[in-house]
Amino acid sequence: MGGCAKVGIRPEAILLGEGENRAEVTLVEYSNSEAVVYIRAGEVELRALSFGRSVVREGETVDFRVQESGVYLFDERGQLLKAHG
Repeated sequence: MGGCAKVGIRPEAILLGEGENRAEVTLVEYSNSEAVVYIRAGEVELRALSFGRSVVREGETVDFRVQESGVYLFDERGQLLKAHG
């Protein structure tokens, strides 16, 4: 594969409170019965979907892991190269 690629991760595939990865919570947005939790791991910003009232708060550090089934790889034109699941 030549050129650049982009990785897309579905928010529901990011599981907070699990795994060996660590990130800082930068924002929590509530909507009905779910919350979108914005996290930063180094230079990477991610969004996680949390159902029910989120127990994380802005500024906290959380553990997380990514379910492989929610990871997508795109080429420089935005064409899907690979999806897991």
